[in-house]
Amino acid sequence: MTNEFRFIVSKRALLSGLILIGCLLPVSQCRAQWHQTGLKEGTFFQLPFESSDLLACTRLGILRSSDAGITWTSVGYGLIYQNVQSAALRKISPSLYYLFAGTEGGVFRLPFPASSEWLLTSQWLPQDAITSLIVVDTLMFATTGRSGVYVTSDNGAHWLSRNTGLPAPNPFVPRTSSLTLLGGYLFIAAGPGLYRSSDMGEHWSLTNTGMTAQWVFCLTAVQNVLYAGTDNGVFRSSDYERLGPRLSASRDSTSRVSEQTGQSSLLDSPSLRSSF
Repeated sequence: MTNEFRFIVSKRALLSGLILIGCLLPVSQCRAQWHQTGLKEGTFFQLPFESSDLLACTRLGILRSSDAGITWTSVGYGLIYQNVQSAALRKISPSLYYLFAGTEGGVFRLPFPASSEWLLTSQWLPQDAITSLIVVDTLMFATTGRSGVYVTSDNGAHWLSRNTGLPAPNPFVPRTSSLTLLGGYLFIAAGPGLYRSSDMGEHWSLTNTGMTAQWVFCLTAVQNVLYAGTDNGVFRSSDYERLGPRLSASRDSTSRVSEQTGQSSLLDSPSLRSSF
Protein backbone atom coordinates (compact mmCIF):
# COMPACT_ATOMS: atom_id res chain seq x y z
CA MET A 1 0.00 0.00 0.00
CA THR A 2 1.24 3.47 -0.79
CA ASN A 3 1.78 6.17 1.78
CA GLU A 4 -1.81 7.34 1.95
CA PHE A 5 -5.27 6.64 3.26
CA ARG A 6 -7.61 4.51 1.19
CA PHE A 7 -11.37 5.07 0.94
CA ILE A 8 -13.18 1.88 1.98
CA VAL A 9 -16.87 2.61 2.55
CA SER A 10 -19.59 5.06 1.61
CA LYS A 11 -20.96 7.89 3.73
CA ARG A 12 -24.30 6.09 3.96
CA ALA A 13 -22.65 3.08 5.59
CA LEU A 14 -20.80 5.35 7.99
CA LEU A 15 -24.03 7.02 9.11
CA SER A 16 -25.59 3.64 9.85
CA GLY A 17 -23.43 3.41 12.99
CA LEU A 18 -22.33 -0.14 12.18
CA ILE A 19 -19.30 0.59 10.04
CA LEU A 20 -16.60 -0.59 12.46
CA ILE A 21 -18.40 -3.89 12.95
CA GLY A 22 -18.69 -4.26 9.20
CA CYS A 23 -15.01 -3.52 8.68
CA LEU A 24 -13.61 -5.80 11.32
CA LEU A 25 -15.75 -8.95 11.39
CA PRO A 26 -15.43 -11.80 8.88
CA VAL A 27 -18.35 -12.16 6.48
CA SER A 28 -19.34 -15.47 8.06
CA GLN A 29 -19.79 -13.79 11.44
CA CYS A 30 -21.77 -10.90 9.96
CA ARG A 31 -24.46 -13.39 8.92
CA ALA A 32 -25.09 -14.48 12.49
CA GLN A 33 -28.39 -13.81 14.24
CA TRP A 34 -28.62 -10.55 16.24
CA HIS A 35 -30.66 -10.24 19.44
CA GLN A 36 -31.50 -6.97 21.17
CA THR A 37 -30.27 -6.62 24.75
CA GLY A 38 -31.99 -4.75 27.54
CA LEU A 39 -30.13 -1.55 26.61
CA LYS A 40 -31.08 0.38 23.50
CA GLU A 41 -28.10 2.72 23.28
CA GLY A 42 -24.53 3.04 24.49
CA THR A 43 -20.87 2.28 23.84
CA PHE A 44 -19.93 -1.08 25.31
CA PHE A 45 -16.75 -2.57 26.71
CA GLN A 46 -15.82 -5.60 28.81
CA LEU A 47 -13.99 -5.54 32.11
CA PRO A 48 -10.30 -6.48 31.65
CA PHE A 49 -10.06 -8.79 34.63
CA GLU A 50 -11.70 -12.17 35.27
CA SER A 51 -15.29 -11.12 34.78
CA SER A 52 -17.92 -11.54 32.09
CA ASP A 53 -19.59 -8.27 33.08
CA LEU A 54 -20.17 -5.54 30.51
CA LEU A 55 -20.02 -1.79 31.00
CA ALA A 56 -21.76 0.76 28.78
CA CYS A 57 -21.33 4.52 28.36
CA THR A 58 -24.79 6.06 28.00
CA ARG A 59 -26.72 9.27 28.51
CA LEU A 60 -27.68 7.88 31.92
CA GLY A 61 -24.12 7.37 33.12
CA ILE A 62 -22.07 4.17 33.07
CA LEU A 63 -24.21 1.04 33.34
CA ARG A 64 -23.17 -2.52 34.21
CA SER A 65 -24.62 -5.86 33.19
CA SER A 66 -23.82 -9.26 34.73
CA ASP A 67 -26.24 -11.28 32.60
CA ALA A 68 -25.02 -10.75 29.03
CA GLY A 69 -26.86 -7.47 28.61
CA ILE A 70 -30.37 -8.53 29.67
CA THR A 71 -30.50 -6.17 32.64
CA TRP A 72 -28.41 -3.09 33.49
CA THR A 73 -27.66 -1.20 36.70
CA SER A 74 -25.98 2.14 37.30
CA VAL A 75 -22.31 2.15 38.34
CA GLY A 76 -21.68 4.38 41.33
CA TYR A 77 -23.30 7.62 42.44
CA GLY A 78 -22.33 11.29 42.39
CA LEU A 79 -21.87 11.55 38.61
CA ILE A 80 -23.11 15.13 38.18
CA TYR A 81 -23.05 14.97 34.38
CA GLN A 82 -24.63 11.71 33.31
CA ASN A 83 -24.08 11.91 29.55
CA VAL A 84 -20.92 9.75 29.39
CA GLN A 85 -19.25 9.90 25.98
CA SER A 86 -16.11 7.88 26.78
CA ALA A 87 -14.47 5.82 29.51
CA ALA A 88 -11.08 4.39 30.40
CA LEU A 89 -9.63 1.98 32.96
CA ARG A 90 -6.25 2.19 34.68
CA LYS A 91 -4.92 -0.74 36.70
CA ILE A 92 -3.71 0.37 40.14
CA SER A 93 -3.19 -3.04 41.77
CA PRO A 94 -4.09 -6.66 41.00
CA SER A 95 -7.56 -6.11 42.45
CA LEU A 96 -8.15 -2.37 41.97
CA TYR A 97 -8.78 -0.21 38.90
CA TYR A 98 -9.58 3.43 38.38
CA LEU A 99 -12.62 3.78 36.15
CA PHE A 100 -12.72 7.17 34.39
CA ALA A 101 -15.83 8.68 32.82
CA GLY A 102 -15.61 11.43 30.21
CA THR A 103 -18.75 13.58 30.35
CA GLU A 104 -20.01 16.88 28.94
CA GLY A 105 -18.77 18.52 32.14
CA GLY A 106 -15.35 16.95 32.71
CA VAL A 107 -13.61 13.74 33.81
CA PHE A 108 -14.81 11.73 36.81
CA ARG A 109 -12.97 8.91 38.60
CA LEU A 110 -14.25 5.87 40.49
CA PRO A 111 -12.06 3.35 42.40
CA PHE A 112 -13.43 0.14 40.91
CA PRO A 113 -14.77 -2.06 42.38
CA ALA A 114 -13.72 -0.79 45.83
CA SER A 115 -15.88 2.34 45.91
CA SER A 116 -19.21 3.53 44.53
CA GLU A 117 -18.67 7.31 44.61
CA TRP A 118 -17.61 9.30 41.53
CA LEU A 119 -15.18 12.17 42.09
CA LEU A 120 -14.50 15.04 39.66
CA THR A 121 -10.83 14.94 38.60
CA SER A 122 -10.76 17.69 35.98
CA GLN A 123 -10.55 20.86 38.06
CA TRP A 124 -7.49 21.82 35.99
CA LEU A 125 -9.35 21.33 32.72
CA PRO A 126 -11.48 23.99 30.98
CA GLN A 127 -15.24 23.50 31.36
CA ASP A 128 -15.72 21.42 28.25
CA ALA A 129 -17.15 18.15 26.95
CA ILE A 130 -14.76 15.19 27.05
CA THR A 131 -14.93 13.44 23.68
CA SER A 132 -12.49 10.57 24.31
CA LEU A 133 -10.13 9.11 26.92
CA ILE A 134 -7.12 6.85 26.41
CA VAL A 135 -4.54 5.39 28.81
CA VAL A 136 -1.01 5.04 27.43
CA ASP A 137 1.47 3.51 29.86
CA THR A 138 1.45 5.90 32.84
CA LEU A 139 -0.28 8.76 31.06
CA MET A 140 -3.95 9.39 30.35
CA PHE A 141 -5.09 11.66 27.52
CA ALA A 142 -8.42 13.45 27.22
CA THR A 143 -9.73 15.10 24.07
CA THR A 144 -12.26 17.91 24.39
CA GLY A 145 -14.82 19.57 22.16
CA ARG A 146 -13.37 23.10 22.16
CA SER A 147 -10.12 23.12 24.14
CA GLY A 148 -8.02 20.43 22.47
CA VAL A 149 -6.15 17.57 24.13
CA TYR A 150 -4.85 17.30 27.69
CA VAL A 151 -2.66 14.80 29.55
CA THR A 152 -2.34 13.71 33.17
CA SER A 153 0.27 11.56 34.92
CA ASP A 154 -1.43 11.45 38.33
CA ASN A 155 -4.86 9.98 37.58
CA GLY A 156 -6.51 13.31 36.87
CA ALA A 157 -5.27 15.42 39.78
CA HIS A 158 -3.39 17.70 37.37
CA TRP A 159 -3.69 18.20 33.60
CA LEU A 160 -1.45 19.80 30.97
CA SER A 161 -2.41 21.10 27.52
CA ARG A 162 -0.94 19.23 24.53
CA ASN A 163 -2.09 21.29 21.52
CA THR A 164 1.13 22.31 19.74
CA GLY A 165 0.53 21.85 16.01
CA LEU A 166 -3.23 21.26 16.25
CA PRO A 167 -5.70 23.52 14.40
CA ALA A 168 -7.46 26.43 16.12
CA PRO A 169 -10.97 25.89 17.53
CA ASN A 170 -13.88 25.78 15.07
CA PRO A 171 -17.43 26.57 16.27
CA PHE A 172 -19.03 24.02 13.94
CA VAL A 173 -17.16 20.79 14.79
CA PRO A 174 -15.32 19.46 17.86
CA ARG A 175 -11.73 20.63 18.01
CA THR A 176 -10.60 17.14 19.00
CA SER A 177 -12.98 14.20 18.93
CA SER A 178 -11.03 10.95 19.04
CA LEU A 179 -7.58 9.66 20.00
CA THR A 180 -5.97 6.28 19.42
CA LEU A 181 -2.57 4.59 19.76
CA LEU A 182 -0.89 2.58 17.01
CA GLY A 183 2.70 1.40 16.74
CA GLY A 184 4.07 3.86 19.29
CA TYR A 185 2.32 6.84 17.68
CA LEU A 186 -0.66 8.82 18.88
CA PHE A 187 -3.26 9.74 16.26
CA ILE A 188 -5.94 12.35 16.84
CA ALA A 189 -9.04 13.40 14.92
CA ALA A 190 -8.84 17.18 15.07
CA GLY A 191 -11.53 18.95 13.07
CA PRO A 192 -10.33 19.35 9.49
CA GLY A 193 -7.69 16.65 9.58
CA LEU A 194 -5.87 13.74 11.14
CA TYR A 195 -2.77 14.51 13.19
CA ARG A 196 0.01 12.33 14.56
CA SER A 197 2.45 12.63 17.46
CA SER A 198 5.62 10.65 18.02
CA ASP A 199 6.46 12.27 21.38
CA MET A 200 3.40 11.55 23.52
CA GLY A 201 1.43 14.56 22.36
CA GLU A 202 4.04 17.26 22.84
CA HIS A 203 3.95 18.03 19.11
CA TRP A 204 1.39 17.18 16.42
CA SER A 205 1.70 17.12 12.62
CA LEU A 206 -0.93 16.79 9.91
CA THR A 207 -0.93 13.32 8.34
CA ASN A 208 -3.91 12.80 6.02
CA THR A 209 -2.36 12.31 2.59
CA GLY A 210 -4.92 10.74 0.26
CA MET A 211 -7.86 11.43 2.56
CA THR A 212 -10.50 13.20 0.45
CA ALA A 213 -12.56 14.42 3.39
CA GLN A 214 -13.11 17.75 5.08
CA TRP A 215 -13.65 16.59 8.65
CA VAL A 216 -12.39 13.62 10.70
CA PHE A 217 -14.69 12.54 13.52
CA CYS A 218 -13.50 9.20 14.91
CA LEU A 219 -10.53 6.82 14.88
CA THR A 220 -9.77 3.23 15.76
CA ALA A 221 -6.78 0.91 15.23
CA VAL A 222 -7.08 -2.84 14.66
CA GLN A 223 -4.26 -5.25 13.72
CA ASN A 224 -1.85 -2.47 12.65
CA VAL A 225 -4.47 -0.76 10.48
CA LEU A 226 -5.72 2.75 11.26
CA TYR A 227 -9.36 3.53 10.43
CA ALA A 228 -10.71 7.09 10.24
CA GLY A 229 -14.41 7.98 10.12
CA THR A 230 -14.98 11.20 8.18
CA ASP A 231 -17.70 13.26 6.53
CA ASN A 232 -16.85 11.43 3.29
CA GLY A 233 -16.86 7.85 4.55
CA VAL A 234 -14.27 5.68 6.29
CA PHE A 235 -10.59 5.59 5.27
CA ARG A 236 -7.82 3.25 6.33
CA SER A 237 -4.02 3.21 6.31
CA SER A 238 -1.59 0.40 7.13
CA ASP A 239 1.67 2.26 6.47
CA TYR A 240 1.63 4.72 9.36
CA GLU A 241 5.35 4.16 10.02
CA ARG A 242 6.25 5.85 6.71
CA LEU A 243 4.65 9.10 7.78
CA GLY A 244 7.66 10.24 9.80
CA PRO A 245 10.23 9.18 12.41
CA ARG A 246 9.09 7.61 15.65
CA LEU A 247 10.76 8.94 18.77
CA SER A 248 11.58 6.72 21.73
CA ALA A 249 10.22 9.40 24.01
CA SER A 250 7.58 7.68 26.10
CA ARG A 251 9.62 7.64 29.32
CA ASP A 252 11.09 11.11 28.74
CA SER A 253 7.69 12.60 27.98
CA THR A 254 6.18 10.96 31.06
CA SER A 255 8.94 12.38 33.23
CA ARG A 256 8.38 15.88 31.81
CA VAL A 257 4.64 15.69 32.51
CA SER A 258 5.34 14.60 36.10
CA GLU A 259 7.87 17.39 36.62
CA GLN A 260 5.57 20.07 35.20
CA THR A 261 2.64 19.02 37.40
CA GLY A 262 4.85 18.74 40.49
CA GLN A 263 3.97 15.07 40.92
CA SER A 264 6.20 12.04 41.34
CA SER A 265 6.52 9.79 38.32
CA LEU A 266 4.09 6.89 37.96
CA LEU A 267 6.42 4.88 35.76
CA ASP A 268 6.44 1.95 38.14
CA SER A 269 2.65 1.73 38.34
CA PRO A 270 0.95 -0.89 36.19
CA SER A 271 -1.47 0.44 33.59
CA LEU A 272 -3.99 -0.80 31.08
CA ARG A 273 -3.47 0.47 27.55
CA SER A 274 -7.06 0.95 26.45
CA SER A 275 -9.64 3.40 25.20
CA PHE A 276 -13.37 2.99 24.87
